[in-house]
Amino acid sequence: MYIDLLLVQGKGAWHLAEEKEITPTIIVELRDERNAQYIKLLKSQSRVIDGMEKVLNTLYGKYLMVVVTSSKHEHF
Repeated sequence: MYIDLLLVQGKGAWHLAEEKEITPTIIVELRDERNAQYIKLLKSQSRVIDGMEKVLNTLYGKYLMVVVTSSKHEHF
C-alpha cells in the first residue's frame, strides 16, 4: 500500500484524510501539530551519524558536495 500510495500515486496521509472527509481546517491543525512535535524532537535529540564527520573530511576538496533534503527549511 505504501509504495503504491506514496511512490506511484504521489499521495500520502493527508490524501487519505481528505478521502475520509476530514475537513481542510482539521488537516491544517494536524499538520501544524505534527510539525511542532517534529521540531521538538529535532531540538531534543542529536541526529549526527557516527563517523560522518570523518567521511566528509576525507571527501572534502576531492568532490563537490551538496546537501539535499526534502525537509522544510526550519527543520533542516
